[in-house]
Amino acid sequence: MKTVAIIAEYNPFHNGHAYQLEMAKKLTCADYAISVMGGNFLQRGQTAMWDKYTRAQIACENGIDAVFELPFPYATGSAGDFAYGAVCMLNQISNIDFLCFGAETDDIDLLSSIAAVICSEPTPYKEILKDRLSKGDPYPLARQKAICSFTNNTELDTVLTSPNNILAIEYICALIKTGSNIKPVAVKRDVDYHSLDTCGHIMPASTGKHIASATAIRHIIDTDAFDFFQIENLVSKCTLEILKQHYHKDSPQHVSDIVPWLQQRFILSDYSEDICDMSAELFNRLKKLSPYGTYAEVIDTLKTKNITASRISRVLTHLLFNYTAHDRNAFFENGVAFYANLLALKRQSSKIIKYSSKESQIPIITKKADFNSKTKELSQEKQAIASRMWQLDTMATDFYNALIFNRYGEKKQNDYLTGPVVTE
Repeated sequence: MKTVAIIAEYNPFHNGHAYQLEMAKKLTCADYAISVMGGNFLQRGQTAMWDKYTRAQIACENGIDAVFELPFPYATGSAGDFAYGAVCMLNQISNIDFLCFGAETDDIDLLSSIAAVICSEPTPYKEILKDRLSKGDPYPLARQKAICSFTNNTELDTVLTSPNNILAIEYICALIKTGSNIKPVAVKRDVDYHSLDTCGHIMPASTGKHIASATAIRHIIDTDAFDFFQIENLVSKCTLEILKQHYHKDSPQHVSDIVPWLQQRFILSDYSEDICDMSAELFNRLKKLSPYGTYAEVIDTLKTKNITASRISRVLTHLLFNYTAHDRNAFFENGVAFYANLLALKRQSSKIIKYSSKESQIPIITKKADFNSKTKELSQEKQAIASRMWQLDTMATDFYNALIFNRYGEKKQNDYLTGPVVTE
């Protein structure tokens, strides 16, 4: 039995994801495909447009066999934390043979050679990196320039500025650092992550379907003139039907809805520099920030040459949940992965969960009320750390549900009253 894993956000699952899944199984001859998926808050610090159970259900309806939640600290972390947390989970689940990801290049050797430099950190590379940082470059740009200079290959600039390539390299770095036996597999991605184009790319398969980025699809849905016919050629029929069922009932959700909570934190000023991803410069800028402004205005006001918008969004999300650098260090220093929370499952694929539950080195959580009993075999220290991570996961759901209620009046159940979605 071979299993391929895909780390994703599926916000929403679209034709490009369907193509990646098809190619993942074709390239690996895998019997099963599982996903580790970000929850209600995502890697760029944004709220997901649909809740985690809905997105997990859609993924299973489209061919994923099981979806596990990527814990909040990694789902809302930097690209490095996102990748490392997910890979550590996959390593602990134990029966994963391949990790498939989309990237602007499918040259695994090239991506692996870049990852090798980052992981080994040869002295000349470190010195160039340090010099770039001292000149005020944000870390991603400093690393990009250091790699190009160290390898004497300016053509890598293109590779290292593509969002999915960057994430692919982080996945490979995580596999190297953890000594993983999981093999990386890349599927070439033709649509840019930020592209708003919805008609220029046809799926390689003979379906006549178009591929657009999730960004483009969300942009369409977020307009006042939106109608579902605008995306019917960009997502599968079952995806379209589920999105219709939830439209203006509990979705779409908007990151701007968190502003009142942020204003409270700004006014009370009851946070410290220890918030995860915070820097001294950003902390000082936050302290001077007026509480009166839209979400976009807050980001624009705080942004500088070396503080990116994505980092600010992550900090604001971490601020809401008081997720600190101390928390992060505790997670990373004590094993990173402590459990795998099942969000959705295809009924006919239940065999993979039974096998995973038996072979996994971390508990598979299928019933939230069993969390404490499932983690009781951990040391007392690790159990406390796992409980803090679990608290962040469940708190994120409660907060997201509050946003849904405030916008739509819909009362959603908390994690403890919501079991994994089982699809046919």
